[in-house]
Amino acid sequence: MEAEEILNAIDDAMPFIEGISVSGGESTLQAEGLIPLFRGAKERGLTALIDSNGGMDFSKGALNELLRISDGVMLDVKAWDKEDHRKLTGRDNDIVKQNLAYLAEHGGLEEVRLVLLGHLDNERTLREVASVLGEHIGDVVIKLISYRPFGVRKDYVDVLQAPTREKKSELLALAKTFGFKEVIDI
Repeated sequence: MEAEEILNAIDDAMPFIEGISVSGGESTLQAEGLIPLFRGAKERGLTALIDSNGGMDFSKGALNELLRISDGVMLDVKAWDKEDHRKLTGRDNDIVKQNLAYLAEHGGLEEVRLVLLGHLDNERTLREVASVLGEHIGDVVIKLISYRPFGVRKDYVDVLQAPTREKKSELLALAKTFGFKEVIDI
């Protein structure tokens, strides 16, 4: 669909919404097409958020322009350890870490989402994210999401597990002590 078609659908929903978010796959792969959509949303007084896995460089080109128009990014940080990230996604996470720092520094980070897996060092990921955010941590929402097997590739369903309730409670408490704007348990 073209941006104008989507905006027409948004017009019909205006009494019921406050904003839009784009996700995907990876929405940032469509940055050029999203620019007119976000401009139209902003002209209508709506917020416009980007849902991203952080795999594309937010500091360059059309993606940087989209970032300037948006109200922020909802960024997934799957794992801090490069090898763990590679096992989960097939790619390393250098660009994700770079984007985390860039978005925090430029006020473009709405929330960070950590999907908690029992076999990962979730505490380290949380600590490292907090460290990178530094003085900007109070501007960012963190969502700690327990792994659920819905929509997961079949070869992972029985392999991946959520952390225990006790461990998740510890992570939620730790996130609060770090000073995030809001800590959300999902």
